Amino acid sequence: GLKRLNLSGTAIKELPSSIGGLICLTSLTLTSCKNLVCLPNTICCLKSLECLDLSQSSNFENLPENLGNVKGLKMLHLDFTAIMELPSSIGGLIGLTSLTLRSCKNLVCLPSTICSLKLLESLDLFGCSNFDELPENLGNIKGLKRLYLSGTAIKELPLSIGCLTSLTSLNISDCKKFVHLPGTICSLKSLESLDLSG
Repeated sequence: GLKRLNLSGTAIKELPSSIGGLICLTSLTLTSCKNLVCLPNTICCLKSLECLDLSQSSNFENLPENLGNVKGLKMLHLDFTAIMELPSSIGGLIGLTSLTLRSCKNLVCLPSTICSLKLLESLDLFGCSNFDELPENLGNIKGLKRLYLSGTAIKELPLSIGCLTSLTSLNISDCKKFVHLPGTICSLKSLESLDLSG
């Protein structure tokens, strides 16, 4: 069966609901699909899917509510989309290692269920200029190594940040509303890079 489907840069408006039948699919690439607004719910039948990339699909605004059923997903890339929120079921993506939401100007916050993603290594919110609040229990993402918050509207980090003992890189540059770091940051023994420039 089909393993990789790349429709990047096409004028596609929607995917057929029959896409749920591609049970061998490991990679679905839909970058720069300017007419794409959402995905069919049947996408959640793709149990083998490891990578879903919608970057630069600038009118894409909705992920299926039951996305959490795609248990094998490792990489979810939503950079430069019009996405406003992530479905709370995202907490079910227990194999996710990389979540990128660069320059998602409509994104304000993340669901607290994101803190169930124990294998998440990289969370990138670079340039999400209206993003202003991290979940209180962010520290539950024990495997997190890289946290990029540059250019967001956050004012502070949750106290639980001190529990991210695997964190090596923390970027809070150009966060104009950011005021102070919590003392718990001193627990981050693995931290190699801390960027507060700008």
